[in-house]
Amino acid sequence: MKVSLNWLKELVEIDVKSEELASALEMRGIGVESIEKIEDDFIFHLEITPNRPDCLGHLGIAREISAIFNKPMRVPEISYNEEDHEIEKIVSVEIQEKELCPRYCGVLIRDFKVSSSPDKIRKRLEYLGIRPINNAVDITNYCLLLTGHPVHAFDLRKIKGNKIIIRRARNGESLLTLDGVVRNLDIETLVIADEQFPIAIAGVIGGEESGVKDDTIDIFLESAYFNPVFIRRTSKRLSISTEASYRFERGVDWNVPPYSARICATLFYQLGGKIAKGVIDVFPESIKIHPVKLKSKKLSEVLGLEIPFREVEEIFRKLEFRILSSEKENNEIVWTILPPTFRGDIKEEADLIEEIARHYGYEKIPSTIPLISLDYVYIDPVKEKIKLLTEFLNFQGFNEVITFSFIDPDEDILHQEVEPISIANPISSRFSRMRKNLLTGILNTISLNLNRELEEGKIFEVGKVFWRKGEIFEKKHLALAYFGKKRKKFSDDIGFSILSLKGVISSILSLLGYKNYRFEEENNPLYQRFSSLSIIVNEKSIGSLGRIEEKILKKFSIETEVYYCELSLDDLFELETSPLSIQPPPRYPSIKRDLSFLISKDIPYSMVESAIREAGIEELEEFFLWDLFKEGEIPEDKVSMTVGFIFRAQDRTLTHAEVNEMMNKIEKILQDKLTLLIRGKDVR
Repeated sequence: MKVSLNWLKELVEIDVKSEELASALEMRGIGVESIEKIEDDFIFHLEITPNRPDCLGHLGIAREISAIFNKPMRVPEISYNEEDHEIEKIVSVEIQEKELCPRYCGVLIRDFKVSSSPDKIRKRLEYLGIRPINNAVDITNYCLLLTGHPVHAFDLRKIKGNKIIIRRARNGESLLTLDGVVRNLDIETLVIADEQFPIAIAGVIGGEESGVKDDTIDIFLESAYFNPVFIRRTSKRLSISTEASYRFERGVDWNVPPYSARICATLFYQLGGKIAKGVIDVFPESIKIHPVKLKSKKLSEVLGLEIPFREVEEIFRKLEFRILSSEKENNEIVWTILPPTFRGDIKEEADLIEEIARHYGYEKIPSTIPLISLDYVYIDPVKEKIKLLTEFLNFQGFNEVITFSFIDPDEDILHQEVEPISIANPISSRFSRMRKNLLTGILNTISLNLNRELEEGKIFEVGKVFWRKGEIFEKKHLALAYFGKKRKKFSDDIGFSILSLKGVISSILSLLGYKNYRFEEENNPLYQRFSSLSIIVNEKSIGSLGRIEEKILKKFSIETEVYYCELSLDDLFELETSPLSIQPPPRYPSIKRDLSFLISKDIPYSMVESAIREAGIEELEEFFLWDLFKEGEIPEDKVSMTVGFIFRAQDRTLTHAEVNEMMNKIEKILQDKLTLLIRGKDVR
């Protein structure tokens, strides 16, 4: 933004050089990008932060200068004579959208002759980068640069029924704006309308038809306050950025419209215009500003020094902050401060501290090394568990990936009995839905790596998933995936398998302290038939693993095998872990046996496990599925299983005769319960 030094000197009595003023403004947080000398004036190019819309006019900058140099301001006075004609009998205003337009003011100029502007106004506009048009338009731009508050001029003849209506546009309406573009409007656009049609886009740009022309005589001046968020959305949606929208979308002072309209009317009066009696000021509900408390102890802690209380209060007075109270509580002063309406950025104690620091002087604040507190640090057990399993997976050769929480609805693989969560304002249609699982991101990552000629890999991700089932749910999941084939070892190709993944999950569960877990075969549409397992911990299902169905892989252009596991960490961590037990190394040797049998393919291995446990053999230290075979001479309705057994006694060396009896007991239970056919026995 550009400001004129000569104009600033008219508003506040200062006698400083341009470089000195620039340095003072910089130290108060107002950036000075450059200073340009034009004839007898210096033009400052300022960098105003978004939270300071009050500084987007000369009055706002003059207010800062007044506080810096402790000099009084000279605010331009309203001075004009009014006619007997009352404005409210000529023009009426109706606000239909009170939340979007909390305040609307208007002044009526009569019998005004549109011509060129006086040299002072014209030159001042040119110095500040605005092209003069005519005296009516130039006055509104002049007042904008003075107050920082936009004012718009309408030709009264073009306002049908002399009535201003602030409403939402109707679908299908359009407006030819001042930039010569026809804008198609909809219900998400706030407009200024007459009794028939829109005549301006509120807070953004005026209409060509209702604008001031050379033959305009009567002018209605608009000065309003619009909802900043709504103006920002409108400006972005219509791709229009104007001096007005730039200010409205940052939040102007809602108390300025009456002054802004009347100071503008003063200039019209000085150039020969007649002012109708009164000001239209429609302000249905007053906007409240809330006091903010500041504690002297907090002020000292943040700044690292003690500022005299009188100096603190003097700074607030200079900045036009009202001190509602100053009380002593627990050996400290507590101020209750009411910010002025033009400082909408003051919300909390930290904001007040910043104002004190700015005007006390950053250069006076000493550089100190902050004290380090050695208080107890809380360690989140969930984060520690995730860190533990992450390190374990890294040691196992897995690479961690991080994928988007947003996915393409077309890639939402699992259509469970839950409702997906769509994003209201997605950055793209490809990222318009929250993920219900981690699979989509994992498969996209695999596809990307395969396209980069990476033949195999092991990846994992820890991330949140989201869904709606009445209420919104959010849980942390773990996903693991093998893809491709392991590299060749000598002359053999060693491929990944479901058992590889099962082994990793078993290790993770054991590492985290869970012993009561098992894997059960399940029919999951995500995985190929006979290639999926449910993960059961403490009798609760927490996830699944298996080989991904080929139809799903083709959707992601993946032509290799993918073994995948996903489980809910939140569900897992809610379960009790098994007590930690430590046993000495075994003193006596073990005896190993294998048992092969044919069993119905519809009977899962979990039933075999349950039957073996029912045998209640104390000396059975461990048993596991050694081999699974479904092809060759095996009948179609059968599957061949080989289970390995390890027997050991704690008080003696077992004999083969004893182990034979134990195996006979196991065989009998299996045959009685599962109707299987023993194929062979092996001693290892």
